[in-house]
Amino acid sequence: MNYNKLYLTFLTIVFVLMPIIISAQITYTDINPDVTTTLNENQTITSLVSIDFNGDNTEEYNFRWDYFGGQWFLHMTYSGNNEMAGATSPAGGYDITPLTGGTAIDSNLTYDNDIPEPFIGDFSNTNFMGLEDRYVGCKFVLGGNTHYGWVRVNLDNDLNFTVKDYAYEETPNTVIIAGEGGDTASVNDLNFDQYFNYYYNLVSDKLFLKIKKNILVESIMVYNLLGQKATSNYQLLNSKIEMDMQGLDSGVYFIKIQTENRQVLTKKIIIR
Repeated sequence: MNYNKLYLTFLTIVFVLMPIIISAQITYTDINPDVTTTLNENQTITSLVSIDFNGDNTEEYNFRWDYFGGQWFLHMTYSGNNEMAGATSPAGGYDITPLTGGTAIDSNLTYDNDIPEPFIGDFSNTNFMGLEDRYVGCKFVLGGNTHYGWVRVNLDNDLNFTVKDYAYEETPNTVIIAGEGGDTASVNDLNFDQYFNYYYNLVSDKLFLKIKKNILVESIMVYNLLGQKATSNYQLLNSKIEMDMQGLDSGVYFIKIQTENRQVLTKKIIIR
């Protein structure tokens, strides 16, 4: 592939604290206050927290506790054929995967639903329990179109289950990053150039980023204009990040770097 020039420009991201935040094509909903339910023995609790991504009063997901015979189960329920990211368990159920912040939620994950409804955790597989905040990756249908979103939850070791917030990408079939759009994801704008120097090697098709300030990188991904992941192939060597950009066609891409404290830095790349 031949390149004439590579342009790197800073893309400004602004997040404003409010009950519902719209950033780019992401709609974010803060459950304020957080909803916490404590498991009560020999009791079933349905409709714990309604998840209505687009605010049309039709829920896409909910949750349910079951406790009987000394065995407890925490399900995520769903409407229609909406699905959650995870894997089929050996017992025949479907265990939801506890995603960490910065995980890309898109068609590359495995999704399903099952009867009984997929598990956040149960007496035999604690799953989300004791992991602190984790994200459920959601694949669902709005107006006949497939969308991706996340729900942030916490299941502690005392079986207190908390649902905190959720967000989805309004553009159909477009990736969303777990935690992206949230009120703590990037409250303060970060200037990419304050933290990184960069240069591109046309011969090797590699982008090099040199870390200028003390910053802990959790994930790096490159997306095209359709929100599709183009690459996440990189190596971190001391204070230098090396990204393999081979195989990318000419066009516009976005590099998203998420730090350990969920701040997001974004760079627009125009390859010609």
